[in-house]
Amino acid sequence: MSYLLDKLHNDHKNFAKLLAYIELQLNCIKNCDVVDFETILIAMQYMRDYPDEIHHPLENVIFSYFIEHYDISHEAIKELMHEHEGMPKLTEKIINMLEYVVSETPVNRDEFCEFLTEYLDVQRAHMNSEESEVYPHIYEAMQEDDWKQLQNEIQESNDPLFEQPRDENYRLLLKKITATV
Repeated sequence: MSYLLDKLHNDHKNFAKLLAYIELQLNCIKNCDVVDFETILIAMQYMRDYPDEIHHPLENVIFSYFIEHYDISHEAIKELMHEHEGMPKLTEKIINMLEYVVSETPVNRDEFCEFLTEYLDVQRAHMNSEESEVYPHIYEAMQEDDWKQLQNEIQESNDPLFEQPRDENYRLLLKKITATV
């Protein structure tokens, strides 16, 4: 069942593509170019609905098990789990700002750019830590018996954006990501 770590790793690759798309839109905002705020909102709603609600809780189950059974990288894992708790707040803050923008309520551009830049930095640093400091230890240490024990605690879910999106907004977002990144 270590394929779950492969799936989480693949999620990170997909998230990186989405973050690159968001960053392109951020640069358009900074340069006062045409910006598709509705698509950025859809992207951020995805970040709330999949990474914050599905991906990170799955990692937390695996990380908790690893902490309980192995004496490797506990502090790094605990820090990442703590970050999982704070990420949804930042996501919601950006979603709220985008909802204002889409509804044509004024938002301070510099403040918005600052929050979105922070969000991108936090997400990328978080994924880099997981990929470089934690996942390698889990891949190396955990055995098939460990994954079997975790099986009852784990709920697998397909990525609603990158794995055959059914939602029309996600299909359009995926086309934009694919065309620009």
